[in-house]
Amino acid sequence: LSQPFFVAEIFTGRAGKFVELEQTIQDFGELLDGKYDHLPETAFYMQGDIKDVFKAAEDMEREIAEKKAREAAEAGLGAQAEAAQEGADEGAEKTETLSEFDIAVKRAEDYVKHAKGFLEYAAVKECNIEAAVLLGCPSALEYMAVREEFARARQP
Repeated sequence: LSQPFFVAEIFTGRAGKFVELEQTIQDFGELLDGKYDHLPETAFYMQGDIKDVFKAAEDMEREIAEKKAREAAEAGLGAQAEAAQEGADEGAEKTETLSEFDIAVKRAEDYVKHAKGFLEYAAVKECNIEAAVLLGCPSALEYMAVREEFARARQP
């Protein structure tokens, strides 16, 4: 268990936390006994007591699930584009499908939405000044999304 110190708030952007000595000894003893071996190691970094560690682990699991959902959606869009291309090549009748441009636009919109969520978290929870500045400038986010999509399109 690493604890964020009050004196380091200005450097880390994390609020300091006070944990009672008895609570620290109890949590650390349970940690040594292997009670928390199922939790990811990074969830313990800069947390207060074990309740904070559980919350951090839940947040990490939620972020991973959201990332996997985004990746699955992108894979679905890619499969839809391939199916549309195969259908166009075969001369089959078109159903409602997305063009490659529409897919790129959707991916860029998803990127902007994800970037805004990340920046909101970084600005509020981590007190990240750069994130707060970018959050106040939507055109910068749009530029980043378009730049990212162009970079992906250029990769073989």
